[in-house]
Amino acid sequence: MAPSPGRCRRPSVSGLISSTRPSEPPTAVLSAGTARQVDTSGAVLLAAPSGVTAQLTFGLEHAYMSAYQVRGSEGHITVDRAFTPPADRVPVLRPARGSEVEELRLSPDDQVGNTVDVFAEAVRAGVHHDPDCLRQARLPETVRETADGVRAGRSGLDLNST
Repeated sequence: MAPSPGRCRRPSVSGLISSTRPSEPPTAVLSAGTARQVDTSGAVLLAAPSGVTAQLTFGLEHAYMSAYQVRGSEGHITVDRAFTPPADRVPVLRPARGSEVEELRLSPDDQVGNTVDVFAEAVRAGVHHDPDCLRQARLPETVRETADGVRAGRSGLDLNST
């Protein structure tokens, strides 16, 4: 199912976190692999005025993983292979409460195709009115600015100093 024009394409459960407004700049540590000029791994902590937090990690040097988990006071929801899955992949949502875990199979969705369609529609219209999407698009730069001086393997952070 294609998203409505002008909507930012993101997994709906992550929208619970990304739709909150950050109360402070994120806390971030980024790292570039040996002889690399780009960030190849990192960790970010986001906080919203409501107290909701999100911990994000990524790494190109690690074993492949594409998942998210949302935790609450009574359980959690996990989605594996959540980002840019093949168009025909049947996503599995796993809500867990205590020791009970369900497996809910959802309809396939062409994330890449839908994202391209929404982007093309925004270009044709000459405008994109979704403030959450625009804020989400600015987040990587905010993370990079916050991490300046806190980059593992580069300048700024010396874990051995006292």
